[in-house]
Amino acid sequence: MVTPLKLKRQQVKAKSRSFVEIAEEKPVAKVLVKTPVSYLEDIYDYLIPAELSESIVPGTVVKVDFGNSKTTGLVIDRIESKKQKLKIIEEFIGWPGMVSLEVISHLRKVQQRFGGSLWSLLDSYLPSV
Repeated sequence: MVTPLKLKRQQVKAKSRSFVEIAEEKPVAKVLVKTPVSYLEDIYDYLIPAELSESIVPGTVVKVDFGNSKTTGLVIDRIESKKQKLKIIEEFIGWPGMVSLEVISHLRKVQQRFGGSLWSLLDSYLPSV
């Protein structure tokens, strides 16, 4: 007689996320996320912690959680939004407004003309931090 198969239970460890106060004005940042795969390079929404609110302006380079890893992102804009189930910006890198909106616009035109990823252009523009 054959005994039925038993499946092992996987225990999922939930990330313990402490309560973080969110910025009151324009609490959502549009972030261009740097990914190793160019087709995933896109703009994603992230919540801005209140303690970083003054420093997170368009052009600021930030550290964000993307998928299962931490990566770099560039804040493109801040907006009002009712979305509450977003990931939170962890910290900013460099100084606020490190990349001006004119430079971002210029790099987008270069990308459209010659192809490639916007982050490859940004990496050549940004100082190593």
